Amino acid sequence: MRTGGRDEFADWRQRARERLGTEPTPADLWDQYISEVDASNTRMRTPALDSGSLDNPAPDRSYRRLEDLKAEAQGIERFFDLFEPPFEDFLMWALDSDYLRQKRTVRQERENVHNQYLEWHRDFKRSYGATLKQLTRVRSERKQPDRDLEHHRTIADAALEDITIFRENKINSEYITGAEFRRLASVHQQCRKAVEYVDQIQRFLGLKENVSPHIRAFEHRYALYADGDRYMIHEDEKHLRETIGRVQRRLNEMIVSLQPGLLPEADEEWLSNQRTQFDDVVEEIDSYNEAFIARQRKKYTGLFETEHGPLNDEQQRAIVANDRSNQVDASAGTGKTLTLTYRFAYLYRQGTSVENIRAVTLTTDASQEMKSRIASTLTEVSESDLEISTFHSLARSIIDRSRVHPINWEDWDQEENRSALVSSFLSGDEAEQYPAEYSEFERHHQLFLAAARKHDNNSHHPPKKRYLEFLERARNFDRSPSDIRADLSESKRVQYHFGMAATSLLSAYLTRAEQDDIPIDYKRILNSATTIVEQNQEAFEDEYQHLLVDEYQDISESAVRLIESLCVGDTRLFVVGDDWQSIYGFRGSDPSIFRNFEKRFGPTEYTQLTLNYRCPPEVVEAGTELMSRPAAEEKGKIVRPWKDRSCPPVLHRLGGLYRPRVPDYTIQLVEEHLEEGDPENVMILSRNDEGSELMNTVAEKLEGAEIPYTRNGEDTGVTVQSIHSAKGTEAEFVVLVNATDGGHGGLPPDNSVNPLIKPAVDSTTDEFAEERRLCYVALTRTERELHVIARDEHVSPFVESIDSHFETIRSIESADAIEGVLTDLHDRGDKHRGTLECQSYEIEFIAWKGNLPSVLSEGNAYRISEFVDRDDDEYPEHIELTPDTSVELLLEGIY
Repeated sequence: MRTGGRDEFADWRQRARERLGTEPTPADLWDQYISEVDASNTRMRTPALDSGSLDNPAPDRSYRRLEDLKAEAQGIERFFDLFEPPFEDFLMWALDSDYLRQKRTVRQERENVHNQYLEWHRDFKRSYGATLKQLTRVRSERKQPDRDLEHHRTIADAALEDITIFRENKINSEYITGAEFRRLASVHQQCRKAVEYVDQIQRFLGLKENVSPHIRAFEHRYALYADGDRYMIHEDEKHLRETIGRVQRRLNEMIVSLQPGLLPEADEEWLSNQRTQFDDVVEEIDSYNEAFIARQRKKYTGLFETEHGPLNDEQQRAIVANDRSNQVDASAGTGKTLTLTYRFAYLYRQGTSVENIRAVTLTTDASQEMKSRIASTLTEVSESDLEISTFHSLARSIIDRSRVHPINWEDWDQEENRSALVSSFLSGDEAEQYPAEYSEFERHHQLFLAAARKHDNNSHHPPKKRYLEFLERARNFDRSPSDIRADLSESKRVQYHFGMAATSLLSAYLTRAEQDDIPIDYKRILNSATTIVEQNQEAFEDEYQHLLVDEYQDISESAVRLIESLCVGDTRLFVVGDDWQSIYGFRGSDPSIFRNFEKRFGPTEYTQLTLNYRCPPEVVEAGTELMSRPAAEEKGKIVRPWKDRSCPPVLHRLGGLYRPRVPDYTIQLVEEHLEEGDPENVMILSRNDEGSELMNTVAEKLEGAEIPYTRNGEDTGVTVQSIHSAKGTEAEFVVLVNATDGGHGGLPPDNSVNPLIKPAVDSTTDEFAEERRLCYVALTRTERELHVIARDEHVSPFVESIDSHFETIRSIESADAIEGVLTDLHDRGDKHRGTLECQSYEIEFIAWKGNLPSVLSEGNAYRISEFVDRDDDEYPEHIELTPDTSVELLLEGIY
């Protein structure tokens, strides 16, 4: 190609030669041309494009379509290598090829795209630039945006959508430079990160809003315990733990849902702090009450000091623990009353006024004892200030509050009410007032007396006592006349007619109860008080801040319902008892009442007192084994002796004639002790007391030996009482008489409930298990010596099961003489048989033909000596009269 007389090829060859330093090839000449065309805006065949060369294109000015075109030029260059010189014609052909035309077209399109890019960029920057710049800055600094988050989110979303559409649909990516492409990618990434950052913050705030109510609920409830000066109740602990669980689950959801490091530092710090706080607070709650108890024990160290030393750890813990329901399981000798007393004192010292603490006991004596103990502990408080009473006294006060005119309770007597009714029926005085009931009673009463005379020799005994007992049991177990009659069977004639007569009495008794304005008995008093409280809950809400109950294992269902009615609002219930000492099933109590305390009153703080301060180690071990044997229904407990001085209990197994020997043997043991001891430290126990001929004889023997004694607690001296009466008492020297298997007053007896009375009893209590508990109570009355008297071959199964803990003394001596009334004499062919009714027992005798003293006659009293003891399995409690037997007539015509 020639232009203006100049040789263009010569010029390109010269410039190429200078550039290369050697003679250029045709390809070098083509390359020089392309390079000069691209570098300058000459008028040669194509407009100038971005600077750079095919070998080294400017990275910020090149674009994909241009690169493709350059690749085509490099293809032409390779053709030069295929042709032989001369090359000028081929070079001219190449210069006249389509490459330059295409390059002009590409350049023009590039200009259009570039202008489109610039226009979009200006609009984008104007619309979104400030927001994106701020979001980019706060993200890098990990701070919160300074404007409304939703506004930022709207702009960021719009920017991301704008750049996405521009990149994908509006701009021809073949004509944008690498720099522009990277800029678009950078801006797109900036938008995406802005949206992502705002999204994370919004997500965080949403999740925070979801968890915050639970955090506030926790903080509100936990604030009650912030100072650590109150016991955490189960209800609050459960609520706090459940709330913590909800919070932790939601915090974990936040962590899973959010990207680490992609939150403002303040938000991430909040999340981290909340996780740490709620992890830590779980441990705080786990140990909270233990720490509270430790602080309270330290604070009240002086209060917990007694004249015998400090209360033990278990006692202090029981006193300080203050859940809504608190149960102290206090085995015999572990300080039950002491713990209850100091619970009252502790609450008072904490700031609770005495009128807001109500203590309830089963007996008046127990109430008075507690008042005395508390008044001596809290010297600034007098006994008259204390709200301590029996259940019935509490119920009466509730009834009086509901009446315009209070009842004169001093003139009220349950026993007198019943006794008067029974007496009037027996005398016929109630025939007009209760004609139907009296007619039924009189008919069955006479049939009962006739049946009783036919079947036993005690039919002449006055039945009033049995009727009174029947009424008492029926009321204790809330038995209706119809319920009892349904259980009676005419095949048992004595029981049937007595039961029918007794239910007629019960019908009249209940009718009178409905007619009278005054409750007729203790059960009606408790039920009436409960109804009043239940119907006036607002008036009784928080009546007492604290309700303390003694001997909880012995209360009845009616008493439990009264307690339930009073435990409303924030009243705290504190009960002490021991199911091993539940022995009043005949009154309507049941060990299940104690064992099911938590089912009745909800989550409970349970504390067991295990240290027995009363009994010697051997007695503690024996009692624990007795109640923990496989045959026992009671749950096992740990009981430890405080005393370390050994003093094994002694089992006296009496052979020969047992019953005649028991009183004298008992007195002998007592006299031996009194050589160095005090009568007031002696206790004689039996299964039965009131009306017990055996115990009557023991009392007479004591009187004959001039040993002071008491049977009602009013006098001083040796205490003679039943096991039931002995509950809650103790003595240094204890004698348990007649620990014999079966018989009247045995342990267990043949019938713990008189067959006449049994239809009135509706107890689910296992009678054998209750007899076991009765034995446990007897064993654990002793502070030092325990002597158990039993018939040699018929020892109580309870004592027999733990005899390894006893020292055993066998005595086979017989009685020297027997005094009694001959009530029965029969000729049995080759021998005579008879019965002597002695003061507290009966003795059967035999005499072979020719050996029966002629002076013996029914109905007379005799003194018999020089007999042969035939006490064995074949003839228990038998003697044999021989020619050497001496018989002395004491009194004639008794029967």
